[in-house]
Amino acid sequence: MFLSGAASDQEQLMEACDGGEVGEEDSDLTQVDEIPEEHEDGGRQNVVAENQPVETAPKTTAQMSPASRLEKARTRSRRVALLSTVAEKMLSQAEREENNNAKERKQTLTESREWRMQFLEAEQRRHEDTMREAQEDRKAFIEAQQQNCEGINRAVSALSSLTEILLGGNREQSHQAMPGPSCGRGSVHRSSQENPPRKRCRVIKPSKKFDL
Repeated sequence: MFLSGAASDQEQLMEACDGGEVGEEDSDLTQVDEIPEEHEDGGRQNVVAENQPVETAPKTTAQMSPASRLEKARTRSRRVALLSTVAEKMLSQAEREENNNAKERKQTLTESREWRMQFLEAEQRRHEDTMREAQEDRKAFIEAQQQNCEGINRAVSALSSLTEILLGGNREQSHQAMPGPSCGRGSVHRSSQENPPRKRCRVIKPSKKFDL
């Protein structure tokens, strides 16, 4: 992931590490400094053809020429600089990706908090609306009950008045149709309007014996 932006630098680094920029020190392997003229057994000469590859021990830094040592130092310096550049680029890319990830996490957290606040506000509004509707329904129910009670009371009052009227008319009619016997002297008959529950007059019967 972190090496996607430094592919070319990696290729250069691999070439440098593989020895693509090695100086003249590698060419010494194909050259012969001295050709031995005598051999240990019998003094016979061992002639070696020119430019024939001969295995020799690698030269140390002290045995190398100043130009070779300088070139070797420059090569190492270039390799170190290239490694440092690649490392810096990888570190910079990692920091950028980390910053991007941090921004994404922060944005996600912010969006989550905003969504949670919106959800809580919506729940609060819905609860308030539900409570208000319940109060309005209860108030309307109480008003309807009061109106029903008032209507029932008016109906009962009207029925009572009608009953009294009907009962009073029946009594008056019965009094006119069936009058009671005449009262004695000095008695006064009261009408049903003055005293609706009319009392019957007492009839005084004469005695059977008369004094002449």
